[in-house]
Amino acid sequence: MNTNNKIHIADFKDPKGVKGLLRIISYTKNFRYFNKKGCLIYENKQINSILKIIEEKKNIFIVQLKDILDRKEADFFKNKKIYVDRKNFINQKMNKNEFYAVDLLNCSVKDHKNIVLGKIKSVENFGAGELLNIIKKNKKSFLIPFNKDNISYVDLLKKKVVVTPLSGLLD
Repeated sequence: MNTNNKIHIADFKDPKGVKGLLRIISYTKNFRYFNKKGCLIYENKQINSILKIIEEKKNIFIVQLKDILDRKEADFFKNKKIYVDRKNFINQKMNKNEFYAVDLLNCSVKDHKNIVLGKIKSVENFGAGELLNIIKKNKKSFLIPFNKDNISYVDLLKKKVVVTPLSGLLD
């Protein structure tokens, strides 16, 4: 799937129960907005109905999708990514230090001495915050937490991220 004009906002996780309920982890504070607008996409397919939100705890949603009636049908969605077309973000306000993960991809990563460490291959989240997956010239990769302790600044126009990783992080 070509994701150039799409922003990854959530993932389907394990179903809940036997009645076809789906568990979703959201990476945006605006999940309810996009759901209500009916603009959610998975694997290049439009989700044809608005998800009925049954339960919400922080960024985890339990939802019912029309025509999904049992766990077996819900299993089909497990680990699929949910996207929104970038055009739906035009009116979304962002804070000064907020970025779309897609905009960070392929940015050059340098340290405070201007030494190139690599390029951002992906932005990961395993539950404890965003991590920059950086690939070096030798094709080996490493992870740096995307937080104020490790990131000095981001310049999207120059496609550059300057890091000051905590001591020992790159050793």
